Amino acid sequence: MKLNQKGFSGVEALLIVVIVAIIGGVGYYVYQSQQETKKSQDNANKSSQEIEAEKKTEPAPAVAKKDYFEIKELGVKFEKTEKLKGLYYFIGNEGKTAYFSLDEFKGTSCAADKTAQSSNQISVTRSVESDYAPNPGTQALKQEAQKLGNFYYQIDGAQSYCSEDKAIQAKTTKMIQDVREAIKGKLELIQ
Repeated sequence: MKLNQKGFSGVEALLIVVIVAIIGGVGYYVYQSQQETKKSQDNANKSSQEIEAEKKTEPAPAVAKKDYFEIKELGVKFEKTEKLKGLYYFIGNEGKTAYFSLDEFKGTSCAADKTAQSSNQISVTRSVESDYAPNPGTQALKQEAQKLGNFYYQIDGAQSYCSEDKAIQAKTTKMIQDVREAIKGKLELIQ
């Protein structure tokens, strides 16, 4: 046997193949781990970006804009509701009072301009301090009135009816209740 052999024996070649396989296996494992980590990070980034994009594209919650019924001559308003559909007013009492009625009653004895003459409907009267004489009756009215700025606003609603028709009486009674509910303590100054 020659002691000075050149080349690889089968064992040495097998050992080299095993070492290369181990290094390749470890390299493949590291490569796969990095790919999975990268995918996870991409998904996490994408998710947070999508969440941010959704936040940006989501409309802001709508703030319900209130619709007001304005009595410009008296300088006040109140929130208009569906119950008050068709409501209108007539200014009387030398510009101090708004008399209310419904559009469907225009031209009848239940119209706001007719009820202003007989006080058969609901109204809002604007007064000043001097309108309340120093007697118990007017002082009680003053205490019931809503004060806004320098004015007092008194709500009056008569129980008498403007028509003999029971259906019209029922509608006007409901309107008086709805207007009173909408106005009582809820008047605001027109800005």
